Amino acid sequence: MSTYLIPGLLGLLAGLILHWGRLTRSAGLRDALGLRRSLPLRTCLTALGWGVLMTALLMWLAVIDVDTVSVLPLSPGVLLGGLVFGISAGVCGFTPTTAFAGLGAGNAPEALCTLVGCALVAWLPVEELFRPLREPWLQSTLFEVTLDEPWLFKGGFLGMLCLGALPVVWAICVPSPRTKVTILSDEAVAERAARTPIPPAEEPAPAPESAAEETVVAALEGEEPLVIDMGLDAEADAAGQTEEAAPDDDSPAEDEDESPA
Repeated sequence: MSTYLIPGLLGLLAGLILHWGRLTRSAGLRDALGLRRSLPLRTCLTALGWGVLMTALLMWLAVIDVDTVSVLPLSPGVLLGGLVFGISAGVCGFTPTTAFAGLGAGNAPEALCTLVGCALVAWLPVEELFRPLREPWLQSTLFEVTLDEPWLFKGGFLGMLCLGALPVVWAICVPSPRTKVTILSDEAVAERAARTPIPPAEEPAPAPESAAEETVVAALEGEEPLVIDMGLDAEADAAGQTEEAAPDDDSPAEDEDESPA
């Protein structure tokens, strides 16, 4: 049971870390490869540094048997494979590991195309074609951490620990991509307020509840209420009718002149 439970839990934890580090998206891995300040870059640097640190620590504590450590030789084929892998990861935005995590993160089409491409290339019969590139150029460890393998520099596990600490320090020093908030002083706020004119406040339209009895409020949808004072209109109509009903002063005089003597 533990044979499948422990790897399953570790795989679940790795998937959560990849998703938290935004490496399940194609843009995230491109940001990390382009060394643009972002969370994916900090995640990759932290994972690389802690991997080297924990390996050196476990080898120093004899948890990892140094006699079983095999050093892969450096050859033109390794350099060419690393170059092709890096270019493909930049173009696709996924590696085989992040592609599996991307399947469950909502990026199934891109991740599935990446996995299909990796499977097709793995089945291509190109081993005999690239066999001359497998001739080793260098086969040694960077520091003296094994018993039989050759090494380039002294320092042992301490040098390996220092090498692993460099990416971790780099990840800590990477600035956050969040927008910086600048807090202005009271004098700066007062100066900006003096330079920016404040528009005059508009008078609010009268509400229907505050209208008088002689006032009619017409409210149309999407427009301001139209207020009509019926009291003033009624007084104006009454005054007009009074003027029309008043007799003309010249009309009786004209009738008297025209009447016979």
